[in-house]
Amino acid sequence: MAYDFDVVKIFGAEYYYPCEPVSALQRTGWVGGLWVRMNRMITRQDANSIRVTRLVEAAHPNDPAFFFRWGSNEPCDLHTSFSPGTTGVATIGVYGQFLFKYYETLDLAERTLPGSGGSLVYSMNQDLYVSSNGLLTSENETGVARTVGVLIGLPVDNNNYLGVFIGY
Repeated sequence: MAYDFDVVKIFGAEYYYPCEPVSALQRTGWVGGLWVRMNRMITRQDANSIRVTRLVEAAHPNDPAFFFRWGSNEPCDLHTSFSPGTTGVATIGVYGQFLFKYYETLDLAERTLPGSGGSLVYSMNQDLYVSSNGLLTSENETGVARTVGVLIGLPVDNNNYLGVFIGY
């Protein structure tokens, strides 16, 4: 039996935040599990409160901060997780145990120049990073990338989903 979502929550506190993808991401869309970073925050006064817009863009290996909880094509987000059909708001996550449908299976060399690299190997309890494509990977592509999670479930045991604990 296959799961229905790009990212499946297994356990964790409800640390999810609203954000607005930059226009480039809104045009192209994204898969759930794509890691993003802050582009900028915009505030405006609204009567006695402050309204905040958090713009995010695709992350690089050295600066991931959050991941999209759902893909832009999934019914629960569709760019509009808080006001269906009216806003560009999406949901980002930062803590918990998850299964990720999309992650790197080939190393950077193989993705860059086919035939020059190989397949990635995933092992229990290994540190995970973010690739140049913004997806989880076992490869520290830059040598200084920060760990974003630990592998807790192998794809072979989880319908080809990668089990990850995030929450350092």
